[in-house]
Amino acid sequence: MELFGWHERLLLRWLPGFCPLCRGRAMVGLPWCERCFRALPRNDHACWLCAVPMAEHAAAVGQRECERCQVAPGLLHQCWVPLVLQHEVEWLVRRYKSSGNLHAGRLLLELALSVLSAASPSERLESLWQCEAIVAVPPDVIRQRQRGFDHVQWLAKRLAKALGKPLLAAKRRYSVGSQRGLRREERWRNISDLFAISGPLPARVLLFDDVMTTGATLEVLARACFEAGAEWVGGLALARTPAAKHA
Repeated sequence: MELFGWHERLLLRWLPGFCPLCRGRAMVGLPWCERCFRALPRNDHACWLCAVPMAEHAAAVGQRECERCQVAPGLLHQCWVPLVLQHEVEWLVRRYKSSGNLHAGRLLLELALSVLSAASPSERLESLWQCEAIVAVPPDVIRQRQRGFDHVQWLAKRLAKALGKPLLAAKRRYSVGSQRGLRREERWRNISDLFAISGPLPARVLLFDDVMTTGATLEVLARACFEAGAEWVGGLALARTPAAKHA
């Protein structure tokens, strides 16, 4: 999956520039340096169902689900979130969402996909490649007007092109506003019937969002997808908020 076109790759190979994260020399053919790529905050040890970070020893013994999902799994069949919203990743997200820096958004997406492909075992990625369509989380109208663009849709179009999958639309029924600081159950109550999709959908659908906190938004969108005819629904986000904020 490559989000940079062949002509951009050619320029990067012949005219390597500087890493946007540290201003050091970028690797040949890539827009970042090796040191920054290795230092990215990664969500390597994560639950396969909700992508919440788990302790390293859990992965070492083959544990795939967190304690919550073992007792009461959500609606998503699988979930991938390769990065943690810290340090350079948080800086890129802020530049993209708050300042409208499209280069930062594209760089963030390619970094996330590169980390995901390098870190995840083949059986974990198999279901992601087998999705038949992508559905992006639709924007809150008020927040979209504040930003001036639909930041999730912009990324989703490039993801769909990279995966070779169609991008299907969902509708947001009402505006919720910021849910920052709310617990998972509180978010659920606020958005329980937030999304609608005109079906029918294909059997296997991948949901996409930029940042995942509690997972409530993807869960509610997944329910709308099942109601529209989907049989398998997975989730993909670029970054997960740190574990301390998931309660």
